[in-house]
Amino acid sequence: MVWQAELQLSIFVRAGDTYAGRPLHHEIIDRARRAGLRGATAIRGLQGFGASGNVGRPGLATLTGREPVLIEVTDEADRVRAFLPTVEQLAAGGLITLKTVTARRVATDLPDIATSALT
Repeated sequence: MVWQAELQLSIFVRAGDTYAGRPLHHEIIDRARRAGLRGATAIRGLQGFGASGNVGRPGLATLTGREPVLIEVTDEADRVRAFLPTVEQLAAGGLITLKTVTARRVATDLPDIATSALT
């Protein structure tokens, strides 16, 4: 059993946020891949609120672009920190957090499904 300290980067944005005309979460995921990070996942939330305090409650069949999206990247601390300036440039209006996590196992044989549900 391998235990390894890592850094987890969490980026909170909205589904409708864009960068250069494309969905922001796609841009961040693509740049993380190009930067050689171990993996990144974007998850669309059902409900949330941010600095405005307005709670978004989208219907089940209606997507408004205001739904929260959480993008998480976990890798060795130095690799995540090197990627931070890119994220800060792209997600100027989003919340960015870092936390130390302990990875119990790093799977290398899982299919790449990180963004398939968001396309």
